[in-house]
This record gives sequence, C-alpha cells and structure tokens, in this order.
Amino acid sequence: MNPLLLAALRWAARAAGAGLIRKWFSKGREHRTMNGTKAWWQSRGVLGPMVATLAFGLKMAFGVDIGESEQAALIDGLLNLTVFGGALVGVWGRITASKRIG
Repeated sequence: MNPLLLAALRWAARAAGAGLIRKWFSKGREHRTMNGTKAWWQSRGVLGPMVATLAFGLKMAFGVDIGESEQAALIDGLLNLTVFGGALVGVWGRITASKRIG
C-alpha cells in the first residue's frame, strides 16, 4: 500500500477516534460535576488503592491472599467506620459544646 495513503488513513482514524472520545467524555458532563468536598479518608478513590496495597503487601510478606470481594468488603467496612466515627465526633462535640446553637 502507498505509504502516503497509509499515513492519511492513520491520521483520519486518529482524528475520528479523538473526536469520538471527546464526544463520549463530554456527554452527560453536567451529571459528573463535583459538588462539595470530603476528607481524603472518605474517598473510595483513596481507600481502594490503600487496601489493594495492603493486600499485596500481606501476600508478598506472609502469603496471605485477600481476594477482590474481601477487598471490596474491607473498603465498605472502612467507610462505615468513618461514618460511625463522624457521628460519634458530632455527638461528642455537641455534648462538650460551651455555646448554644443559634
């Protein structure tokens, strides 16, 4: 095949692919905007890699195998603990508060 034609076809495929990818990622963007903030320890995006790293370390060091379902359960458990901890801090803060809510 002619090298010039091949280069043109490659360029067209890249251009079309980039356009499709841009279109796909921009679709529904209004539903993906982030509102508000949360602490790092409340994020699955942080806890997931931490649990995966822990599982890998345990497997390499001690031969303990933690499967994907156990990792997911561990992440959910950690998130539940953070919610419970937040509730306790809120109650403790209200009990020890020195001023009324106004």
